[in-house]
Amino acid sequence: MFKELKWIKFLLVAIIVAIVFSKIDFGNVPIKHGYCNNISFYPGDSLVLFADENLKEIKKSYRLYNLKGEVVFETKGIGRIQQAPSPQVYSEGLNYQPTLTCQVPDLPSGIYHWEKKVPVIIKSKEKADVTLVYPFLCRQGENSFGGKSFFGYNSTDGVPAKRLSLERDLYVTPKEFFIVDFFTKNFPELSLNVIADVDLMDEQHNTQLLWFYDNYPFATAQLKQNIDQLNCNVLVTANGFMNNQIILNDDEMIFTNDATDSLKTLPFNHPLVNSPTYLTSGVSHLFGVETDAVKPNPLSLSLLIDHPIFKDVSGAELHFASSNHWNGPPILSDSLIDVRSVTDSISTYFKSYDLLAYNWNSYYDIKTIGGIVNFKRKGTNSEWINLGSYAFVNEENLQNPDVKSVLVNSIRYLAED
Repeated sequence: MFKELKWIKFLLVAIIVAIVFSKIDFGNVPIKHGYCNNISFYPGDSLVLFADENLKEIKKSYRLYNLKGEVVFETKGIGRIQQAPSPQVYSEGLNYQPTLTCQVPDLPSGIYHWEKKVPVIIKSKEKADVTLVYPFLCRQGENSFGGKSFFGYNSTDGVPAKRLSLERDLYVTPKEFFIVDFFTKNFPELSLNVIADVDLMDEQHNTQLLWFYDNYPFATAQLKQNIDQLNCNVLVTANGFMNNQIILNDDEMIFTNDATDSLKTLPFNHPLVNSPTYLTSGVSHLFGVETDAVKPNPLSLSLLIDHPIFKDVSGAELHFASSNHWNGPPILSDSLIDVRSVTDSISTYFKSYDLLAYNWNSYYDIKTIGGIVNFKRKGTNSEWINLGSYAFVNEENLQNPDVKSVLVNSIRYLAED
């Protein structure tokens, strides 16, 4: 009898514990690693989250945050302790089991993140004054999760990968917080949409201005071709804009500059490809300058042409606290005289082409030039301003009222055209 009562008490305690345990919301247990089935979604799309937890087969809440840190959506999923099936995660991916599947909520376009960890872009089909282009391919190319990236500096043994999986942990960088906040504070009257660079491969976006705000060193042939045919205005605040060709599959990126490689992926400027780097952005990374090497004043640009984007600049030069590259027009010259005639490619591809500001340097002992260009491409209704460097979106540089005014005026000039 005593043993039976003991077992009954044990059973009752177990039931109570189970009931209490079932009521606990484990939403505050952080995600260790994770990714989604895509980087960008329209409201109503099906989203799948794959996440690694410290919990085993536990139903819990998952929260979607905006960049302000506010919870904007919540849904249930199954927390799992997951392990990557391959030690070469950088190329083979995490291949996790699904954590949750949900319909993307009807939220304003922007950059969100699951549990402040896994980025999600919600885009809109409505017309926007300005569309920010999230540099997904660069984020993945720089991503060394699993041991390697497309760069040697953060790859094991200093040897970069030629193949990277998209099914890896990816995070929201401080740049996203800064850029969205900067736009919101300075352009309350303009509507904003956010997309990823890969969205430009197969979608047309209804916008007055596309803003490539960070670094975009990678592009597929299709992506580059589509950008060359854009009819909206474009602002570039980036270095080496889409100069490296990659292959993009459903779950991986492949990169090589080796003309003998079996993947047959060649640089855009290779004779067999015959697509000059400057065609996509009006500037050439190869013939641009590196301001770190310019003496004696590496951190300034001299204004050359009176242009609306310079209307609030106090002097004849722009000064920067920090910088690395200035991409320049595709010329090798030691003179500013009749810049348009330096290369016939300008008249071949562009309706108009102006070098607005410049900085001299040498490229392999040849004097060359870099800076800000403004152009219109033939066959399109698009006007571009390429500020030549992401120095213009550097927080320290934007403390200078002149630098800030050039960025603000460039956006207004192109968005309100």
